[in-house]
Amino acid sequence: MRPGIYFSEDQRWPSRSQRFGWLVGIGAALFVAFQLNLHLFAPLYAVPVLLVLLAVLLAVLTLQQRLAVRIGIDLEPGTAAPVVRRFWRRAAQVAPLVLSTEDDDRLQVMRVDYVFKSPVSALAPARRGSRLGRERLHIPMSDVAGWSASRVPLLAVIWSGRSAFPVGLRREAVTIVLEDGRRLTVPTRRQPELLAALSAAKVDSVRQERAASVVREEL
Repeated sequence: MRPGIYFSEDQRWPSRSQRFGWLVGIGAALFVAFQLNLHLFAPLYAVPVLLVLLAVLLAVLTLQQRLAVRIGIDLEPGTAAPVVRRFWRRAAQVAPLVLSTEDDDRLQVMRVDYVFKSPVSALAPARRGSRLGRERLHIPMSDVAGWSASRVPLLAVIWSGRSAFPVGLRREAVTIVLEDGRRLTVPTRRQPELLAALSAAKVDSVRQERAASVVREEL
């Protein structure tokens, strides 16, 4: 973990192993259906079943969700290319980075980057960008009023809006309450670590604000 980064997690659904398993299962179902010649003997039942299986196959091939959560000093790590990030990660292993005094003025922030790709986006490549569901939040820790362990609602998979970011069927989450009253439900595989990172970042943010106010009073 780089200095100044309290928490970092990337989630992707479905994973490659999940997608491969679903493809194998759907392929076996289609093979059995055609081997039994259900479309010839029972077309009223076979045709709807085959259409549903083909729709599920299309969803498996195109559906994709990604969620990236970062908590740390406002260093904009996501703007660098993957090659540059790998270079800095390897360099930090040899000579750990030390934040300069100029970084003391940077604020602790929380970034949430959520991308939802649906079959509609795959079927309309000319308007791919406009049909991608994307939500990017840049929240200073000074705007965070509180947080608690929670679970993702079941209806969030159907309609999440701007308050929840469901990734697959994961239910464990952390609910973050902002100063303006908004509540954000962020699913995570590392709930205790995310809660600890929020606490540490909030404490450092309050300490930094108090130190800045003391400096202003002295001036």
